[in-house]
Amino acid sequence: MKRLLFAALLAGGLVSAAQAVPYAGQIRVSSLSVAQGVGLTINYQLNETADSVGIEIRNLSNVVVATFTGTAAQGANSVAWNGTADNAAGAAVTAGNYRVRITANKNVPLGWTEFASNRSVGNYGTATILNTIFDGYSGRSFILSRNTDSPAFGYVLGITSYLTTTNHAAAVVFDSDLSISAGDDGFASRKLKGFGDGVAITNNTAFWDAVIDPDDPTRVWATGQGGVGAGANQTGLMTASPILSDNLVDADPFDRAAVILPRGLEVKTISGTKYAFLTGGTGIINRVVIDGTNNVPDVAAVDILGVSAVYSRDVRFDAAGNLYYTTRDVAGGNIYRWDAALVASAVADSLTPANASWTITGTATAANMMNAAIAPNGDVYTLAVTGTERGIYLVGNISAPTLTKTLALADRVVDYVAIPWQPSTAGGRIAVDIAGNVYATDNSVEQVRAFSPGGNTSQIVVAPSSETFAVTAANVSGWGLY
Repeated sequence: MKRLLFAALLAGGLVSAAQAVPYAGQIRVSSLSVAQGVGLTINYQLNETADSVGIEIRNLSNVVVATFTGTAAQGANSVAWNGTADNAAGAAVTAGNYRVRITANKNVPLGWTEFASNRSVGNYGTATILNTIFDGYSGRSFILSRNTDSPAFGYVLGITSYLTTTNHAAAVVFDSDLSISAGDDGFASRKLKGFGDGVAITNNTAFWDAVIDPDDPTRVWATGQGGVGAGANQTGLMTASPILSDNLVDADPFDRAAVILPRGLEVKTISGTKYAFLTGGTGIINRVVIDGTNNVPDVAAVDILGVSAVYSRDVRFDAAGNLYYTTRDVAGGNIYRWDAALVASAVADSLTPANASWTITGTATAANMMNAAIAPNGDVYTLAVTGTERGIYLVGNISAPTLTKTLALADRVVDYVAIPWQPSTAGGRIAVDIAGNVYATDNSVEQVRAFSPGGNTSQIVVAPSSETFAVTAANVSGWGLY
């Protein structure tokens, strides 16, 4: 795909016409059981207006039993289905169990453009919408789920700390078009407890990263740094389920003095054992065993897998199990990849730059590689937030078994200098949604922005398994023999 610099698009005045690659999220049905010949309502969100939307009803063997057209507006959509094969005068769908599949079609011009933000697109002033929500201390990370079974799919969730003695945080919920969900104040119903080492913490607790459990789409994991006292700079690992419910509670936290500034977190099951992988401030990658039954980290089972002279920023797994590691370094920052087999068998200090299969170095001035984000097509992006060449870079594709390169300006797909945008060197992050759109945060002014690569697209999303509905046989009555 041809990649155009965001700076050129700004100069050409195309930002106001920018469009995302659309997809459907939050697919829900109005009833989980209807009689044959009786319909239901299909509700869904679109992150962007589509050219057309196709809806299919499929049985659990993936056979299509009904096809009809949906509405294509950005935001919430509701389509009534009458229970027939064509949503008109066709035959009634027979008894069985079914799921909805929605395809959003759009021909979006190629070229990276900003299409949404929590302010107006192209308005790069200080954000005001979130100021009252974030209440004085901005977020460190946010979550995008590409798992349609996750209740977070189709939403953008920002994680923020909250300056009170109770030390909780909030998952600030956005609709897919980055408008704040109706009635959601960001705190009252989205609380996550704070971290520490068991002593009282009387001030801010920094939340650094959060991920959705790969084996449980309703569970979220987060990591943070104690604020003051003996708990300062020590790690807490927290989990909560279900996502987006009231009064979330944390699992037993663990603390380890060697794990300072734990900015990055991944959770992955390898050979039947669940682990949390956390970065440490001085180049450390920590691997912590998690009890798969009660989701409690095992304090005694903490391995340090990698040590280097640079500062850790993030860890991220691709679908094949390869591990990506981003760093901050005055020489430009780096991205390393270790292959899945090495990660699975890793022992103390085994993940080093010398045995990495990928070694990526920043440009002359673009340092501080905050994190890596991996698109559904395997493209790997990184965010460099320091220097005069800062921005979002396309690093490569996960299909490359080895890769050694120094990033060049030709690899930059979004130019933060031209915007201009200077995210915090502590909390800037990027993530990629199911359609390949890239979302970016700036925690210093509570901004979230979304960028699209464009392209002729047909994005297919299947409703969550929880939305499987039954069509029951119609009651038959009449005269009979007695």
